[in-house]
Amino acid sequence: MKIFLKLPACSMALAALLFALPASAYMKFTYTSSELPLTQALYDGEPWWDDYPFEVREPVSFSLSFTTAEQDLSRKAVTDFYMDDFDFTFNFVPSYDIFAYPMRVSPASYGRISLNRMGEIVGWNLIITITELITPDTDIERVHVADYWELIQSRGGAGTCNCDLLISRLNVHTWHGAWIQLAPIQFDYSNVNSADNWTVERVPVPEPMGFALLFTGLAGLFGLRRRVLSFNKGGL
Repeated sequence: MKIFLKLPACSMALAALLFALPASAYMKFTYTSSELPLTQALYDGEPWWDDYPFEVREPVSFSLSFTTAEQDLSRKAVTDFYMDDFDFTFNFVPSYDIFAYPMRVSPASYGRISLNRMGEIVGWNLIITITELITPDTDIERVHVADYWELIQSRGGAGTCNCDLLISRLNVHTWHGAWIQLAPIQFDYSNVNSADNWTVERVPVPEPMGFALLFTGLAGLFGLRRRVLSFNKGGL
């Protein structure tokens, strides 16, 4: 009888111990660029500063975040974390949007960030390609001739430019009874960066096995309680 009465307490202690097993974790990396002023405007590869909308001179910026499985930093001098999936946004000055069409991020976009054993950021490389989707629904006059795309590069660490670069390129056209393709126009926005542009968070994720063990322990306690109550009734 005493053994049955002690079983619930023992089972509860066992369940608590199992539930306290170490949980896995993810690392969440977030990069926010500084403001990127317009540093170059090209028309057919030649400098071009006079005849384009004033608004494109406004600075732009971007931010992205991604999560990846945590790694043991003590195993290597430098540990790389790779960006498999990410959230990306542009930040613009109020009332102006440099991109007028829906955007599609290329699946070939790439990202890597490197941490040393102290958890300090020692380098990164981000390359993101974006295409603006021009369709008959968005702009029937440009769908056959326009080619709008953007390239974002961010590099930091020893041996790099420690800079962010945003390239916006488009092919202009005109209409004189037939489509005439003109030379491409390119706008470059750039600025220096540093590791301060990053934030790094550790996001704990409880192991599913821990939950399973907890529920198993609770189910066992419920069953033992019923057995103890049945035993007490039978003894009366």
